[in-house]
Amino acid sequence: MTDASAALHMVVGGPHVVRGQLAHLIRAAADGHVAIQILPFDRAQQSWVSAPFLILSPGVPGLETVFLEHPAAAVSLHETDDVAHYRATTAALARNALPAIVPSASPDRHEERDSWGLIQHVLYTHRGA
Repeated sequence: MTDASAALHMVVGGPHVVRGQLAHLIRAAADGHVAIQILPFDRAQQSWVSAPFLILSPGVPGLETVFLEHPAAAVSLHETDDVAHYRATTAALARNALPAIVPSASPDRHEERDSWGLIQHVLYTHRGA
């Protein structure tokens, strides 16, 4: 499968570890507090991000921070324009990603290409190990 996210195909610790990690993601999605979407390679060009980032939002206007990871050093951005830029980047990633995992959805919901189906495919490829 050439269009899947690279992270889903990295096998660190063996197939049983991969299955455990994916099961953990599925449980997190089932809790309803986490949205898990897969950004396939064929859609990643439209919303490319140069470094992992995290938007920290304590719920108080003006205190939001964007935390960027970089091999040389971590960077924190606090300016309103910077936070708005990374919020827009997050929205673009979500728009370009496959629909979110909904483990409790009926099987007919998964007739279209979605994150759940891709994770099920990866789980199947790591069966029996």
